[in-house]
Amino acid sequence: RKIASMHPEAEVFDVAYNAILLILMDRNAYQPTALIQIYRLMRSTSARMSSIMEHNNMLRSLVAKYEGVVQSHFVQGEFKKYRDSLLALLDSSLLERSSDLNSAHTNMRQRLTGLLGADDAADPNSVALNRKTLSVLRSINQYCSSIQLQLIEDSLIHAPIMDEIVKMMYLTFPEEMPRPQTRQMERAQDKKKKKGAAPLVSEIFAHGAEDPELLKHDKLAVDVEMSIERASVPKVIAVEAVLMQYMVDTKLDEIWHDFLVELLCGAYLPPNPYPRFVTAMRQGALKMELWTENPDKLVHKLVHRSERMVDPDNYIYHIPGCEAYGHVSALMILDTGHFRLISNLANMLINEEAPKRRGSFKIFQALAIAGSSGLYGRMAPYLLKLELHEHTYIKGPKGCSGEALQLYLTIVYDHLIEVYRTGTILIYGVFLGDAGERWSIHAVIQRKNAFMAELERTMQSQ
Repeated sequence: RKIASMHPEAEVFDVAYNAILLILMDRNAYQPTALIQIYRLMRSTSARMSSIMEHNNMLRSLVAKYEGVVQSHFVQGEFKKYRDSLLALLDSSLLERSSDLNSAHTNMRQRLTGLLGADDAADPNSVALNRKTLSVLRSINQYCSSIQLQLIEDSLIHAPIMDEIVKMMYLTFPEEMPRPQTRQMERAQDKKKKKGAAPLVSEIFAHGAEDPELLKHDKLAVDVEMSIERASVPKVIAVEAVLMQYMVDTKLDEIWHDFLVELLCGAYLPPNPYPRFVTAMRQGALKMELWTENPDKLVHKLVHRSERMVDPDNYIYHIPGCEAYGHVSALMILDTGHFRLISNLANMLINEEAPKRRGSFKIFQALAIAGSSGLYGRMAPYLLKLELHEHTYIKGPKGCSGEALQLYLTIVYDHLIEVYRTGTILIYGVFLGDAGERWSIHAVIQRKNAFMAELERTMQSQ
């Protein structure tokens, strides 16, 4: 019953523990290699990743318990054990790894180095027991979760007994099967349909800047029999000719050639070359969507050179007919049509009421679209996040930096309240400091003095 109530992949190791007990109670009901298959699963890379993720959960509990404590030698030691075990699992210096694991190794090494310092750091106070550390550990564990699901999927191929046991338990206890939570309710008019009611029509929704032609690729197929009949070659070699043409069209021959050249020209031959081959095949799968066009045409489609220099001293360029300014490397891949859409969104946050002069100070504000937001369009079909940077320039007499800071705090607060009262944008909160302390808009209004003081401390610490 417990096995039937668990997810076969997300809770695979809990299922494995219960499966061992089930097999030990009745060995004759299962094949002799059942325990060997589960043993291999428990000794796999996915099991090591699961153990490391549990170590992460334990570390988060310790940090939450000792939050605010100046030092803890025990927590420091556990952090180093966690770092060593995680990086050793993803290290590709001795064992070949796929590109996604190599990227994960680089990313996590940088994050853990930011927490612990270099590998030879011996300072017991290097780990700050605060919310920022909790946030970093949580993000690392989320990163590991996606990797673990891929590892589990690969590991279960070598343990078919697990699939057999789960299916058998589903048939025995169907009421315990995990089902996704939903609030969908059957409407009364659906239960008792009226005569002459219009049939339900499925609707197709377009998201972002999706290319309709690319969305059809997963529905394309090659009719082998028809291709053999229409092949302009002798019937004896028609099958081989169709297969060779297919390999040429999908560039499989080029992928295999490049893989072998890279493998044989390396400093050494890895014991297991298949992870590198998996990376090459994944890259080939992604390129399949672009191989319908030759490289020159594709570059001409994605990269334009319509930018014009407007500030030679700072190398600032501008695209005519578009409010885009920046360096040429950023503008040459800009999709001007979709950039106008995100610039319209950014215009909603421009501080129109910002004063141009107050007392002896001159004020100038500019809002910039930054990060990956400018790639929306040809380069990125979905706008996942709109990142905006507001630059404020305040010019005034010397020795008046404190008054300039107070002026800036007032401008920020007034703009925040104006956006809230307008009601066109939902404000989730204001996040201050490295720890990202969240202030709700109601807390900002009700505790104005405390918010202004915290904002001033944040600005002074930068």
